Amino acid sequence: MVPCSLLALLLLVAPTPAEDAAYDLRLAELELGGATLPAHGEALSWEVRPRIGPRWPYAAVDGGEAYVVHSAPAPGGAGLRLGDAHLVLRAPAGRDVHGTLFVPNADWSGMEPRPFTIPAARASAAAADELRRARAVHYASLASSSLPGAAWFRHRADETRAALPAGTSVPTHPWRAVSRETELEDTFALFSGGRAVSENLQLDRLLPAGAEDGESVALDEIEGIDVKEIDWAPLLGGTTTALDPLASLVPADQHALFFPSFGALVRLADEAAQAGAPALAVLSDSARDARTRERYERQLCLSLDAWARRLGELAVTSVAITGSDPYLRTGTDVAILFEARQPELLYAFVRARQDAARQAAPEAANIAGTVGAQAYEGVLSPSRRLSSFVAIVGGAVVVTNSEHQLARLAATASGAEPSLAARDEYRYFRTRYERDDPEETALLVLPDAAIRRWCGPRWRIATSRRTRAAAALAELQAAHVADLAAGIEARRSLETRPGFPVLGNLHLTPEGVLSEKYGTLDFQTPIAELELERASKAEADLYARWRDGYQRNWSNFFDPIAVRFTVADGEVGADLTVLPLILGTEYQDFVALGGDAALAPGSGDPHPEAVFHFALALDPDSEPVREAGSMLSVLEDFGAHPLAWMGGTLAVYFDRDPIWADLAASGNWEEVAENVQVDPNSLPVVLHVAVASPVKLAAFLTTLRTAIESTAPGLLAWDMLEHGTRKYVRITAKDVAEDMALYYATLPGALLVSLHEPTLQRAIDRLGGADEAARAAEGTEAAPLAAEPWLGKNVAVRIERDGLLLLQAVLDEEWSEEARLASWANLPILNEWKRLFPGRDPVAVHEELWGERLLCPAGGAYVWNETWHTMESTVCGHPGAPGSDVDLPAVLREVARLRGGLTFENGGLRAAARLHRNR
Repeated sequence: MVPCSLLALLLLVAPTPAEDAAYDLRLAELELGGATLPAHGEALSWEVRPRIGPRWPYAAVDGGEAYVVHSAPAPGGAGLRLGDAHLVLRAPAGRDVHGTLFVPNADWSGMEPRPFTIPAARASAAAADELRRARAVHYASLASSSLPGAAWFRHRADETRAALPAGTSVPTHPWRAVSRETELEDTFALFSGGRAVSENLQLDRLLPAGAEDGESVALDEIEGIDVKEIDWAPLLGGTTTALDPLASLVPADQHALFFPSFGALVRLADEAAQAGAPALAVLSDSARDARTRERYERQLCLSLDAWARRLGELAVTSVAITGSDPYLRTGTDVAILFEARQPELLYAFVRARQDAARQAAPEAANIAGTVGAQAYEGVLSPSRRLSSFVAIVGGAVVVTNSEHQLARLAATASGAEPSLAARDEYRYFRTRYERDDPEETALLVLPDAAIRRWCGPRWRIATSRRTRAAAALAELQAAHVADLAAGIEARRSLETRPGFPVLGNLHLTPEGVLSEKYGTLDFQTPIAELELERASKAEADLYARWRDGYQRNWSNFFDPIAVRFTVADGEVGADLTVLPLILGTEYQDFVALGGDAALAPGSGDPHPEAVFHFALALDPDSEPVREAGSMLSVLEDFGAHPLAWMGGTLAVYFDRDPIWADLAASGNWEEVAENVQVDPNSLPVVLHVAVASPVKLAAFLTTLRTAIESTAPGLLAWDMLEHGTRKYVRITAKDVAEDMALYYATLPGALLVSLHEPTLQRAIDRLGGADEAARAAEGTEAAPLAAEPWLGKNVAVRIERDGLLLLQAVLDEEWSEEARLASWANLPILNEWKRLFPGRDPVAVHEELWGERLLCPAGGAYVWNETWHTMESTVCGHPGAPGSDVDLPAVLREVARLRGGLTFENGGLRAAARLHRNR
């Protein structure tokens, strides 16, 4: 008996049934029961209009299918009015067609339904051909839109295109533009140091596709990265420090994440589970969860349940996680090392977990063997859904998903391979991040040898091949959607497809399509395990071009990386070191501005009343400052060198004031400008510039005033005011109704500029400019602030709770729109599964087929809306009827304080961030 799901698929794929009729009409021709199409007032350019995709017109008809398309490609992106688009559909023959057309409303804020009727007599044989083309356009457009379900859309597009006459045009109109980085993502990456890591590793720069056959070259003959290593001796300076005990078991060319205790592992894992997903949802337009942690916990037969936590606290003294490469999402060889008080007890616990997992998976089997002299036991399934090896190596209990990884650890333990503990960069990082520091939760180290290997010919070529294999597996998976959804009882062989010879022997399993060479989409064969000794000449040439371009980024040395993580009650922190930065880094402007200057603890006037404080080290002799001074060269005619007076710091701060709460409550900056009518002189903002030479500052200000008066005489009024023993200046415009003023004060060490007089006066008090005699007579003293060190020596920022509320108000509007778009991006594929498998939950179907869970970033659930004939989010709605504004995730609203900083040293970067929460 053919499963119902397969019948549904066959009906969808099949040509127009004989008992159905096809129709092709311009939207302007539809009978809308007296209604009209929304008037947009201009021609629509489907190709270039931003964000039109989610609100592309669509139609629903009973017992058929319908598409809204162009009648022909619009040359050069020419405009097309809504009424000129075509509705092409299939419906039961012999009776009038009734359906609903959904079109974007006039202001593009949503969509409007328009019921329509088509007389049966409008059916035509020519429309059947246009229907096939429209179907191809529909799926090709979705396939080109970077949406979840792309493999399925691509499969359907190729399938429908193949049924069209040769030469048939199939234009695409993407559902949305290709994913882009938002300003929020870009800022976060820059100030967290993430941009430096991305610049240095460049793991997203894949090799172009190159033929794998033809003339071949031995990989050993392909020149790899030859950038020199850093000479660490001067940086180490003969110092010694405590090393991680497990570092002696980690191969020197692998990354490692060290935890000083099992409790530290638990804290970081819990923090990632609780806050990681919401934070990534804010900083990414993806609304998918690849379930990476769940997959590896299942594969390794390890999980942080109550029993594991209790035993770990009692039996484990430290933990390390290592592997050959960082491709956790697609599949890598990973190992967890436990320094245990009683290794045999922990070993038995892991074996019990492996046995329990095997009993729940009939296709899995117990395994035992040796690699070299190292014995191991474990459990393994054909698809490697379960792949867990356990052994005692060098006194540590090792659990890994790879026999190859186990062999490398054993060789390192025996001294046959060098260990990370012997690497100078690791020792350097351990002098910077001392192991006995109570704040440390974990230390991640990416050594030179690991990054150099990832950038070598074997890894880059293998990564390129594996990426193409994944695309082939996805195509085969899409071709067997009906079988997989119906359930596969036992593995069966598939014919090797002519288009995918690289996959080798193929099987259809309950977990999906399995390639004996490349694995499954759920877990691809790790690169370290791929048999790859030779590359094609084309691949070698492509790698050589990639290598030359990559190496041009380095002037002298290569770049190891380390990150320390801190998780404590109410605080989360990270401290990143990248050494050195690449040439042309996006941090170059900050490096140039800072020069030899550095922020001291009291630089920029740190004080508790500031809700937002930004400080920047500024070298007056730096090229950017000199260039800025050249723009004021006209002042030199009046006898002053423009910026010679500047000191080493520039800072901007916002002081605490009720106005920030008012702005935050509005939540919309345009609304603030239009309705709140904020008086600029009520904004408690100060610009603080350090002064190296008061005499030169006085000359600069005098010259500036003279220049202004000579070019616009009588335009401004300059009033000298007093606060205590200090004088300051108020500048106002003469004969202007608006009561707006600019204030500045010159102190021995700083120039202060503000629009808010009370804030300027408080700054004068803090910096010692108030009337000390009067204060003494009152019996009060100005208690100086114990300056808390900035987290960075070149760039630093502090944001307190009131400032964070204001920042949240700024982010909410952008986040709300991005969250809706990300949530709606899941709807096209969910609608597919709803039509194909009407009795099942589309979200569950997608997870079963593709191993990823589709999520609404705003926390909503996906449900079917019968009125609009679409899936929707219970929070974000759907493009036709958007939900209300979406708040930032609660975990981010708990942030009470945020500190961050950048330090540029030894040609590299140190970036630190601390987040404090009130839960």
